Amino acid sequence: MITVKFNLGVTTVIAVVTVVTVGQLVADASNQEIRVALLLCIPFAAAVMVWRAQNLSQEPAVFAAVTYLAFLPIQVIAVAIAGDYTRAAIGAVVSPILAAFLVGDPRTRRWLNQKARYPGNNQRDAQK
Repeated sequence: MITVKFNLGVTTVIAVVTVVTVGQLVADASNQEIRVALLLCIPFAAAVMVWRAQNLSQEPAVFAAVTYLAFLPIQVIAVAIAGDYTRAAIGAVVSPILAAFLVGDPRTRRWLNQKARYPGNNQRDAQK
């Protein structure tokens, strides 16, 4: 049950950060067409949140990485629509490294699962 709450918290935090990021870009948009295009990103964020909320029993480290990667394209596209191509490219290239680190590094994965009080060991730990 605690794992489910942890995963729901992860989804909520990342969704709120995504919506706030898009909202700031909407507020700073230079014209109406850009505002409308940016506002279209919000329903996609809601759809990703619903999709991730259907998988709350997943291992916390994997859940956090997949959720982060699911919201990433929305933020990258929104930043690109706003005209900041450099920031969008940096986000698209660097951010997946963080997600891979959450799952790939055994110590980080174990720590995150421990904080979420995940009852099981992941399969990578069983192999070592």
